[in-house]
Amino acid sequence: MSKLFKVTATMDVGYQLFIRAENKEEAMEQAENVDSNHWQKADDGHDWTMEQAWEVAEDEYGAEKVYEDPEEQLGKQIYSGAFMNKKVDTEK
Repeated sequence: MSKLFKVTATMDVGYQLFIRAENKEEAMEQAENVDSNHWQKADDGHDWTMEQAWEVAEDEYGAEKVYEDPEEQLGKQIYSGAFMNKKVDTEK
C-alpha cells in the first residue's frame, strides 16, 4: 500500500534591471544595491529545485489535493474491478 508524502520545491523567477555602468562587474555591484521596486519581472518561473520529501499521516494534509500518478490509478481501477465489463486499453 502506498504512503502519503509531502514534497517541497522552489522555482526561480527571473527579474531584470537595465543599468548604466563602465563594465559588467560595476553593473553587478550597482545592481546589488538597487531597491526591488526598480526590478522588472522577466518570466513566470523556471528551473524547479526539488528540496525534500517526508512522510505524513493521512489527516495531516487537510484539504490539499493529493497527486496520484494517472498510470498507477489505471492499474488500481483495473485491479479493483472498476472497469468490469468494459474494454480497457492497457497498451498505454
